[in-house]
Amino acid sequence: MLGYSLKEMSGQPQHSLIHHSRPDETPYPREECPIYAALKDGEVHNILDETFWKKDGSRFPVEYVSAPVYEDNVIVGAVVTFKDITERKKVAEELHRHKDHLEELVEERTLELKKSQKQLIHSEKLASLGKLTGSISHEFNNPLQGLRNIIDILSDSAPSDREVRLGDLGKKECDRMAKMIASLRDFYQPSLGKVSKIGINNCIEEAIILNSKALEQKGIQVKKNFSEKLPLIEVVEDQLKQVILNLIQNAADSISGEGQITCATETQESHITIKIQDTGSGFSEDDQEKLFEPFYTTKGIKGTGLGLSVSYGIVKDHGGSIEVESILGKGSTFTVSLPIKTE
Repeated sequence: MLGYSLKEMSGQPQHSLIHHSRPDETPYPREECPIYAALKDGEVHNILDETFWKKDGSRFPVEYVSAPVYEDNVIVGAVVTFKDITERKKVAEELHRHKDHLEELVEERTLELKKSQKQLIHSEKLASLGKLTGSISHEFNNPLQGLRNIIDILSDSAPSDREVRLGDLGKKECDRMAKMIASLRDFYQPSLGKVSKIGINNCIEEAIILNSKALEQKGIQVKKNFSEKLPLIEVVEDQLKQVILNLIQNAADSISGEGQITCATETQESHITIKIQDTGSGFSEDDQEKLFEPFYTTKGIKGTGLGLSVSYGIVKDHGGSIEVESILGKGSTFTVSLPIKTE
């Protein structure tokens, strides 16, 4: 086991062989020697992991057991066994690595399940809200159409130009309400909009222009970090514009006084990412978990709680994802990821 011949071992202290100690070194402490302990107390001593040295200088682990030998109830010696446990330790270390890897997989899968559960709950809420808005829009639409017909009849027989103009105005308002009701119904239903190939950078540019007046009045600067080599992606253009517009407006609302909004785009493998970052008030961890839920708002009476939930539904319908990172009092970053669809 150690690589010595019997002649080389004969007469040598065993600790100098198995621990490579030299005569000029500090003597091996007898109290730590299992043989000495067995001779002293008459008990069996077992060391599960002791390191021994071979003649060539290499080391290996052993299981080390010493037991006293009795004659007429008197200890006359000791029996010592050494077992090379190199393979056992390798197996144990391998099992430990597998255990750590398994724990990592379990933790990873647990996080995925929790995320999927949250998304499922959110989708169920959206579906329930879709049924509610569909029912409400139907109930509103019928009396509204009846009212428009009455205004139409009265306008045809109106005695004065003023009443004709009022009738036309009434019909326009009815049509506008009908359009709003239809939009409410479509918020949580698959869009019938036409899919087309568009450039993301142009969409963001247009959204910034639409908000330019409000941003200028608040003293908010807009910084653009656009990738110049973005491929076109297939989306429903008006829906995607609605998402970007909503994110920019939310960023502006979160900034009190002067600040900055950074709009960035880049390609990541099979996806295009859009990042809208602001230097606003940020959100707490509790708020971040609920931001995409319908009717949840951090804007008080000014907010409807529908903007981000609608955006979430639109992005999901396009096969993408929308996430938020925020630090309370320092700002937020919304990241939209959309797949690049090829021919």
